[in-house]
Amino acid sequence: MTPIVTERLILKPLQIDDYESWFNGFSNRYPAQTPYDEGKLDMSICTEYWFANLVGKHNRLRETDDICS
Repeated sequence: MTPIVTERLILKPLQIDDYESWFNGFSNRYPAQTPYDEGKLDMSICTEYWFANLVGKHNRLRETDDICS
């Protein structure tokens, strides 16, 4: 998939080397602001190994056309 790039956003499938940015984004969430906002998350299971498995799962789902990315 060719990434879609704008001035403030890049849309692309997750890649293993995205781990640090991905982790920082989720672990620095603010507390919930609305009833539909999960707020802070427990990131203790989100190791690099766990993330590599997530990337692999997303790739398999995309390849089998079970999700779009």
